[in-house]
Order: sequence, then structure tokens, then C-alpha cells
Amino acid sequence: MARVAIVSYDVQTIRGEAGEAGLFTTRLANVFRRAGEDVTIVAIHAGWAPGSVDAHWRARYQADGISLIELQSPPASANRWPDVASMRAAEIAAPILGGFDIVYCQDRGNPAFHLLRTRRYTTRRNTAKRGPVCVTVLNGPSEWQLSSNEHYPELPTDLHLAYVERYAARHSDLVVSPSSYMVDYLKGIGWELPGNVEVLGLPMPPPAKATESAATAQIRTVVYLGAIEERKGIRNFVLALQHLARIAPERPDVVLLGRMIDPNLLDFALLGLKSSGFSVTQVSSLDNEATSAYLKKNAAETLCVVSARSDNHPYSVVEASLVPGLNLVACRGGGVAELLDGGDAQLCDPYPMDLAKLIVERLRQPLGPSELARYDCLAANERWLAFHRKALQVTAPEPVRKLSAAKPSVDVCVAYYQKPVQFGQLLDALERQTETDFHVIAVNDGSPDEESNQVFARHAERLASRGWDFFTQENAFVDAARNNAARRGSSEFILFIDADDVPAYNAVARMREAITLSGDDALICASYLFASDKPPLDPATGNPVVPPYATSVPLGMDLVGGLIDPAVFGGSMCIVRREVFEAIGGFREVRGAGHEDWELYVRLALAGYKIDILPELLQFYRQVEGSLARSLSPDAARRRLIGAYEERLIAAGLPGGALALSGLFFSAKRMESKIKTLSSKLDAPTGNYSFFSRETQSFDTKVVSVDRLRAWYRHTFSLEARLNFHRIFLAPFIGPYKPPSA
Repeated sequence: MARVAIVSYDVQTIRGEAGEAGLFTTRLANVFRRAGEDVTIVAIHAGWAPGSVDAHWRARYQADGISLIELQSPPASANRWPDVASMRAAEIAAPILGGFDIVYCQDRGNPAFHLLRTRRYTTRRNTAKRGPVCVTVLNGPSEWQLSSNEHYPELPTDLHLAYVERYAARHSDLVVSPSSYMVDYLKGIGWELPGNVEVLGLPMPPPAKATESAATAQIRTVVYLGAIEERKGIRNFVLALQHLARIAPERPDVVLLGRMIDPNLLDFALLGLKSSGFSVTQVSSLDNEATSAYLKKNAAETLCVVSARSDNHPYSVVEASLVPGLNLVACRGGGVAELLDGGDAQLCDPYPMDLAKLIVERLRQPLGPSELARYDCLAANERWLAFHRKALQVTAPEPVRKLSAAKPSVDVCVAYYQKPVQFGQLLDALERQTETDFHVIAVNDGSPDEESNQVFARHAERLASRGWDFFTQENAFVDAARNNAARRGSSEFILFIDADDVPAYNAVARMREAITLSGDDALICASYLFASDKPPLDPATGNPVVPPYATSVPLGMDLVGGLIDPAVFGGSMCIVRREVFEAIGGFREVRGAGHEDWELYVRLALAGYKIDILPELLQFYRQVEGSLARSLSPDAARRRLIGAYEERLIAAGLPGGALALSGLFFSAKRMESKIKTLSSKLDAPTGNYSFFSRETQSFDTKVVSVDRLRAWYRHTFSLEARLNFHRIFLAPFIGPYKPPSA
């Protein structure tokens, strides 16, 4: 008996509602349970308001021998960036999912994201730590749903969600789909899927045997079956009936049978149908079982219409096809045609005129019971069970690459510039590393003050016996300094860390191990953010002694989302294969502009190299008053980052594309801010301005006074005090502090 988890945000039922994914979850659980498996449904509640599976369904699961675990996704943390809701949900799910033999996850917001990411850096031989076999089910990810509903993505939220979904599918052990259509669609928009994706149909308990129905004498009612939303074809249905009214005298009663998702589309449907002479009834309160009962009761006089233009593999078609004697017609769009084998007489092209023609044909000449195509439940269930048996035999692959015999294997490159207080803490942490298979190369990039130069020289003399390389050069800026340090090494890997940051005592060993296990070309770690000049680690234990004001667990190389919100790429400590670093020419040397780390990551990703996140807090990322990131122009840094994209877009004949996207986004944000300001001014003519914001919230010209107050605040209180104040008082209202640069 295998321990099986089926994980979904949509579960039957929550507040009386469940979508296609919720129905799938229940049916697959029942198929596996009847086969003798130990089955658990894991419901992820990701909304602002806590959710819960309805009591009568909890009782039904219990009666069927199916366990239920409900997890409430935590709200956004005021002290963590970037904030990606699907990442938070996946993190709380990971320890639960780790206890199963096999996990089936819905593609939308895939809750296996964190589990899949962490196991990439786990020793393959240790199966217990690696976790369960992970299967992603392609029921319809967010990108497909947005497209089907003719919606544009919210920036950058929907871009980050899509990244999570693509990443989890790509790194799953197996991917399955109810339809060939969804596989082809996702591959067409660039999804990378592991191996061959098996197409299995939809699991479905076979219906009870029924007596043969008599032929339908006359159809009196046309039922639209589906939610009132664009994706389910309500607009297509209304336009088809309006065309029918122009070409035929029939005026059957119309029933809209499904949940109301889009009130504007409901108004469109009611107005359009009534103005064309149809009597319309809307029924939105029935769950899927009550809907099936309604169709069975009225089958003899009903024509059921599924009018979606590009649905995946809808249960509405499956269930309607199983109602004895019910005439069903549907559009061929998406995977619908795959459900009705031999049902050509019930299918039409997904356009209003074609649908209207088929409806008229069925109104005048209904199909007899023997002519109606039925979904083959038994065959679909057996496909799922056969796949399940094979999936349980999946074993972990060997590491993609193995470590070479060269010693040392890591060059730790440090660019130093006026960090006399913090530099010793970095070197102390490097001396305390859990392994010695690394070489330090530190470059003093022309520090202008005597103290900084003396401190650098003292450390160089003290550590000469270790063979570490300390050298001084004329000031060339940080990116050039890092390149020069890297050139003096020869190890297989290069680990970059800033002179004012501190690595965890196992950082070098862990990042070396992780990049070897995963076969990635570069890795970025998660970070603690702190602002104290004190050492952040206890020398005896390596535990933090300076409380961080925030943590950064990066999302990854979401290239489009990162163009808008580059914080998703992560911090400055990364490990990269030397051959890869040299192949792209190292850091692009742009004096006076920050974001050099983010730019490097983008260039690596755009060049086709594998770059990922090790989600472990291995860097103590210090914020320093007067650092380059705080003193350099943020616009110059952003334009530097945009330039990495433009190199590729220019080659593709799209110069200015990245700048245009970034500019449009920030223009939209400024417009939103002005709209809020206008609303506030209308509501409260004496409205205030925001002291801690960069933009005034008033129409009055008070910029000078705001700047004076802000300057006084920054000069009076230390950076550490301001960041703690932000963490305690401001973050809950305006979000976590984001460092000005990587």
C-alpha cells in the first residue's frame, strides 16, 4: 500500500464550490483508494480569508477512507522579500509532502515548488531526504487560464506565479495530462517538460447501470453547461443563439447552468438572449452532483451545450455524456474532441455560426441513445492505475556532473574598497569554514584612505601562510575588481562575496556540493539582511547573534518578472563554474552603475546557462551607510540591467523592447499613485503627504519640506535604527525593506 498525496488549491467543496481541479482531486482520490492505496488529499488555502473544506465533504472523505489535510498559506511577511504567494504556500506544504511515497500536484500554483527545488541539492543516494516521487498534472496553469479568459497578467504577480508553475513542472519526476491538447499548448508557449508526457484522460467513477432511454421526442430547453466566464464559452453560446434567432424560427427555453464567475458576462448573456426572444433562467447554486441530477431529470427534453472554444478536458462534457438519453453538443476547441470518441455528430468548430447550425440540427433531429458518444470511464481509470504503478518505481537520477579532482575546487573572490571594520569579519568566517578545499583571492580596489589600506595589508600578512592571494590595484570599480580577482585563480568554481558580508561557516562547502549535485552552471543562495557593524555569528557555534531585520529567499531567474522586480534574482553571493564565467566574459565593466550582480545573472540565463537558487540562508548580507548601492544612481543601475536584455532584443530586431516594457510598467505605477492621491484629495481635501515615501501624497508643493524632514531623519538615526523602525512599524503597511541593489 503506497502513501499517496493529491495536492490542490481547488478541493471539493469550499463554500459550496469546486472547479474542474477540485472534481479531479476527488475522483483521482477515489480511484486510488478503491485500488487499495492510502490516499490523502492536501488542500492548500491560499486566500486572504482562511478557507476550509465544507463539513459534509469532509465527512464523505472520511467515509470513503480518504484522509484530508488542510493547510492555510501564511500571509505576506513584513520582513521577507521578495513576496511571492505561491512560494509561501509551497514552503509550508514541503514538510507535509515529504512524508508520502508519491505526490500528485495540480499545475496551477504548483505546491511542490519548494520540495522540488530543495531536493535538487540533496544527495541522490539518500532517498529518504530526497522525498516522494513528484507528478505534475496539467489541468490548466495560470498562463493558460489567463489566455482562455482573455485577461492580461498582473505585473509582476502573475509572472512570478507562472515561473513557479513552469519550474515545478520542469523538475517533476513525471508530468501527466488529461489531454494531448494541453501538452501541445504548453510546449507551444515554451514549457520544458521532463520526458514523455503521458495522456491519461480524466479519472471518473463509472455510472450506475441504467435502463435504455427512449428516443427524445422533442427538445424544449437548451442548457448552457459551464461557469459564466470567458473560458467556458458563455460569449460563444450567446452569439450562437443570437445567430440562431436570425436563421431559424425555434425559440427554446434557455437555462444557464453554472457558477457565476464574471458578473459583466452574465449581464451580457441575459441582455443578449432576452433581446433575441429567448426565455432565460439562470441556475448557479447547484454543485456538480446536483447538476447531474438536474440533467438526468430533464434529459428527454434537453439539449446540453458546452461551448468553450479552448477548454482542456472538462468534466462537464464527461458527466453530460454519461447521462442516459441526454443530447449533448460541444465545440471541438481544446481537448473536448478527445473525450467523445466517435461523437462527430455532436461536435462543431468553436465559432458561433457553426455552433448555431449544430444546435438547430439537434433541435430538429435529436440523436437517439445509441447514437450518443459516451466517455469511457473504465479505460481512463485503468490508464491512471497503470501509470501510478509505473510511477512508484521511479528512482532518483545520478548527479548531472561530478566534481573534478582539481584542488582547490573553489576560488573565493572578494572585492575590497574602504571596508576596514567589516573585512576582518569576512576573513574570520572564511577561516572557520567547515572545509579547506578553497582558495581566497582578495583585491583592494584602490581604497583612498590610509586606514583601509593598512587593514588590508595586515590581513594579507597574517594570512600569508595559508597561501591566500591579496593584491592591490588602481581603482577600477567593483565589476572590474571582481574580474581581475577571478583571472588570478584557476579553480573549477568561483564564489563571489562582498567584503562587508559574512558567509555561514558551511557556505563554501554547501554551495560547492549543491552546484555539483544539481549540475547547474551558477547558484545564488538565500540571505539574512542585517545592518550592524558587529559580527553576525557566534564564533563557537556559527549561530546568528545579530537579529536580521529581513530575509531574502529569491524566486529565481524569472526573466520577464525580474525586469520589473529584480529582487527575485537574489543577492550578491553566488558560485559559478569558471568555464561559464569566462565564456560570457565575466562581469560587464560599467563604472559608476550598480546591479552588476543582477546583470551577470541575467546574462547567464539569456546565454542559456542553468542558474538557480539554493534556498538556504548562507549569506549575512550587511547593509552599510554610504555603500555604493546607496550612493550610486538607481536609474543608472536599472538601465545597466535593462542593457543586458537589450543585447538580445537588438539581435532579434527589437531594440528598445526591454526599456519600453520597464517604462510602461513604471508609468502605470505612477499613474496608479496619482489616482490614489486624487481619490484621497477628493475624500479629504486636507490630505497629508507621506514622510517615509519618496513621493508626496499631496497636490501642494511641499517637496522642499519633505526633503528636509527626510534628510533630518536619515542624518539623526543610524541605518540600523531606521531599518529596525521600518521592520517594526512600517513594513506591515508598506511592505518589507528592499536593498537598493544586489
